[in-house]
Amino acid sequence: MTLTWLGQNCFKIEGKSGSLVLNPFISTKTQRLPKNADAFLFVRPMPEKDVAAITGESLSITTPGEYEIKELLIAGQPAGDKGETVFRIVADGVHVGYIGEQATFDEAAADLLEGVDVLVLPVGGGVVLDASGAGAVVSKIEPRIVVPIETAEMVGGKQASVEQFCKELGITKPDAVKKLSLLRKDLPADETMLVLFES
Repeated sequence: MTLTWLGQNCFKIEGKSGSLVLNPFISTKTQRLPKNADAFLFVRPMPEKDVAAITGESLSITTPGEYEIKELLIAGQPAGDKGETVFRIVADGVHVGYIGEQATFDEAAADLLEGVDVLVLPVGGGVVLDASGAGAVVSKIEPRIVVPIETAEMVGGKQASVEQFCKELGITKPDAVKKLSLLRKDLPADETMLVLFES
């Protein structure tokens, strides 16, 4: 399974048989969204014309539910008060949880994501989880790998930092990577690992 950051709060997951894009955005002159994914997962409601412009012929998943495409298992659960969806994806035996733009985290979403191997979540505060709230979510879900999102777009144009989040977890801020490729056997067994992506 390979996880790649595509910009903003958008990620691509690639398994041996298929691929998907989480929380896609409309391409701009500076950021191009790939069209070669098998599915596009939307965490919040979007106009149909925007969905069509983003996804082309690929499968669009715009509502909670359970899906399977090319050996990728997808479960979506409603969360928050903005009509958003949190997702749990299984790719090559690795369970990935994705929390979108939420400032609070409810029990139903926590139940869906409990015990995921990799958790992707915002940490910037404001309209999304802050460092303390994100730390509490990590403690509840207990993933093996945590990927914090800290883009300026998510916090009203002000760049957030993961340093406070690292302090919450008691983890030293690691060097950034271009992508995360791992097999289930490679997952850390005894400690939570933090992964940052190059911007």
